[in-house]
Amino acid sequence: MFCCAVMVEANFELNQLNIWNGGLPDMWLIRSCTERSILPSRHLPLGILDAEQFNAEMIPVRSQPGDRLLLMTDGVRRAVESAGSDGHPFDALMNGIQRFTGHRYYFERAARLDRVSGHYIRFSFYHELMHWGGRLSIVCEDSGRGFDFQRHPVLQSTEMAQSGARYGGRGLALLKRLAKSIRFHEQGNRVEIVYDWYL
Repeated sequence: MFCCAVMVEANFELNQLNIWNGGLPDMWLIRSCTERSILPSRHLPLGILDAEQFNAEMIPVRSQPGDRLLLMTDGVRRAVESAGSDGHPFDALMNGIQRFTGHRYYFERAARLDRVSGHYIRFSFYHELMHWGGRLSIVCEDSGRGFDFQRHPVLQSTEMAQSGARYGGRGLALLKRLAKSIRFHEQGNRVEIVYDWYL
């Protein structure tokens, strides 16, 4: 299993970005409407190399107040290719952003939040020191309808039930691999995840 990831450290005193890009498409530093710089992806995704081979070196990039950093996933490129666009994915993405401006997003967000009443998402954290390190329990619960976790293919115990193409549920699969245990309660709107960490 591997995971594409980006780590960005912003130093506002030095006006500098430190970037580690493992497996995601190239990033863009946008300085103005006409000036933009490509920031190439230089590392492999997490999980491919052994710990001894892993390169954690971050690439320093000088920045200026007002700069914008653009990141995209492979899904953006695939969407552009499936749409038959001959242009660069950057141009296609920027055209889409211009059509759907940030003002419209925040307007829609505020309007929908005004219609929400009596709902919640609640997180609870519990930590216990162990002789090997510690155990962290995270409980997440919300007021939604939940889901049928007993029949969800990712949560089945057999490999046959988990096989086949899936277009969702990758987050659940990742939680199963990282956590000591994951348990769903009620109608699927309350989950308890236990992580063990070691010294």
